[in-house]
This record gives sequence, structure tokens and C-alpha cells, in this order.
Amino acid sequence: MVKGIATHAEAVRPELAEVVERVENYVTTAPPDPGLNMKVSLLEHRARLVGAMTHAAA
Repeated sequence: MVKGIATHAEAVRPELAEVVERVENYVTTAPPDPGLNMKVSLLEHRARLVGAMTHAAA
């Protein structure tokens, strides 16, 4: 929804695009729903996430 609005709101387009990008990044790095079919443990997922965040901050 916000992504669609960003294309029509010229004055705030850069800010909305950045918000959309950050939300998409958060959603892709959110901890997985713990279930029986987890291929990666929650601890390993968190370790990978910390590594990715450290790499992104460099």
C-alpha cells in the first residue's frame, strides 16, 4: 500500500521509498516462525542476522 502511494506522492517520494525499503529489509530478516520443519535453528538465524547487520554497517 505504501509502495503504491510513494509513486504518486512526488514531494515525499524519497522518504516513503526509504521507509518501504527498510520495512522490506526488516521483514526478510525477521526471525522465522519456530516450527517442526525449521532448517536453521533460532540461534543460528540470530547469529547470521548479527553477521549480516555487522556487514551492512561496515
